[in-house]
Amino acid sequence: MSTNKKPNIDLADHDFGCLVTCAIRYCLGRCTYMPKLVCDFVFPLLPYLDDQTIGCMERDIREAPSYGMDCDYATWMQFLKQIRAEMERRHIAPWQ
Repeated sequence: MSTNKKPNIDLADHDFGCLVTCAIRYCLGRCTYMPKLVCDFVFPLLPYLDDQTIGCMERDIREAPSYGMDCDYATWMQFLKQIRAEMERRHIAPWQ
């Protein structure tokens, strides 16, 4: 017997933030469609993610040894700009 009840996910939960961080780290430097897909998925969630997740993503992207191809670089820099705007809105300093 199946129910149509959808899972309840708390976007501000730190465990969810860890999964988002893992997705970002997996995509950094990849030359596939995944960086854009993940950035597009995470962008609307930024206001709901905890401060630690936001700071970690900013640092990971800023310090990435590679961004992939030119189109991926543009995706990452746009996403980094969006993360920094959220950090500024929350008054979060960049991680060192």
